[in-house]
Amino acid sequence: MVKSDEYQHMRRTFTSMGYEVLEDVPSKLAFVRLRDPGFKLVYDPTYREADHIVVTNPAHLLAQSDFPELIDGTALRRFVSHDAHKINYVIRKADHPEIFVDGSTITRGLGQTAITPITDMRGKMSCKLKAGSDTDNAPNTLLLTIENQSRFNWKLGDGPFPIRIGAHIRQPDGKLLSWDNGFRVPTDAYIQRGASQTIRMPINILPLGSEIKPNGPLVAEFALVQDGNAWFGNISCTVPLR
Repeated sequence: MVKSDEYQHMRRTFTSMGYEVLEDVPSKLAFVRLRDPGFKLVYDPTYREADHIVVTNPAHLLAQSDFPELIDGTALRRFVSHDAHKINYVIRKADHPEIFVDGSTITRGLGQTAITPITDMRGKMSCKLKAGSDTDNAPNTLLLTIENQSRFNWKLGDGPFPIRIGAHIRQPDGKLLSWDNGFRVPTDAYIQRGASQTIRMPINILPLGSEIKPNGPLVAEFALVQDGNAWFGNISCTVPLR
């Protein structure tokens, strides 16, 4: 059961992929017959990890471009291409771990547990200021671009150990003025491994705190932080405030 707007999004997605969506309006039910992807994915007893793959149609599998997150599609196609004439054979994770992706790839960056070691959080962050319009006195906009180079996906702002973006305030010479006043960049971005995303924020919502003198040049250093765990200073960037 899904909400109306969610259903419409799903319907558009299926239609764009060439599927026929059959709808029974009185019962508010819809049906889609999925094409044979050429394989079956079998989970382990926890339903969190893949256990093995059954190759049912090598030709269909080799034509696939989208695979479940627990499968490395490139590695699977490469493996199957060497035995493209065989059917109904089993590829076990225990025998070919290079074809499978660890289940933590999906869950580790969701903020449910502390990420350790912290060196597993790998990525890049760049930031710049975009000048606001002089005509309507609009504030400058901070553009934060984050690239996820870890082996798992990130969902910002979720869970008891949320991954967020915090800020330190420094002088241009690097002297620290404020380590963490509790401010977090408002975002719920979902960044898959290997992907990047740009987050926009009016720079004037960043509080400076009473300990910051009203005059003089300042620099804001933005960095990833997992609240309740650690700062990831290797994923950070700086912009001048004044």
